[in-house]
Amino acid sequence: DNVYMPGYIRFLADRDEAERLILSFYGSLAHCMTRGTFISGEGDTLGAHPDYNCRSSYGSYCSANNTSKLLALRQMLVRESFDSETGLPTGLYVAHATPRQWLEAGQVIRIKDAPTAFGPISCAITSHLADDYVAVRVVPPTRHAPHPLRIRVRLPHPHKLANIEGAAEGIVLLPDGETIELRQCLTELEFRVNVGR
Repeated sequence: DNVYMPGYIRFLADRDEAERLILSFYGSLAHCMTRGTFISGEGDTLGAHPDYNCRSSYGSYCSANNTSKLLALRQMLVRESFDSETGLPTGLYVAHATPRQWLEAGQVIRIKDAPTAFGPISCAITSHLADDYVAVRVVPPTRHAPHPLRIRVRLPHPHKLANIEGAAEGIVLLPDGETIELRQCLTELEFRVNVGR
């Protein structure tokens, strides 16, 4: 139901439900745009409807519904958290819901000057699984420092992060084994994370 999709996507991102967010993104890409027109209605069927020989839409056509895919992609790559009382931004989460296949050996996830409530952020996560490490480069926002600033490295199974090389100060691998918290990141930073199985 496309009219509710943006709220659902934000809800999934806030609840850190990566797999469902990824499913919504790819499901939306595959099913929500009518071939040849690239528009969708308030809702779309996934398969042939009884008494119809093809997919159908209900409600009026609204090409703005197609932006739900862009919103999902953004929430997969970059999202903010906000204080529930003041409404001010608090945390910044990078690559928190990316598909694991995006970090197969040799692949790179690149985010360049993504606008956030803290200012633009850039990040590159480069997979060197053949050599048992992942390289991370981040250029944090400069307008306002987020607390926390976290980067998630979702590797294909059975790979997992083992430790941060050199145990740089202020860079912490959280207990989930995928999330790196940058506690004192005020300038451009590059580091390696060793990978185990």
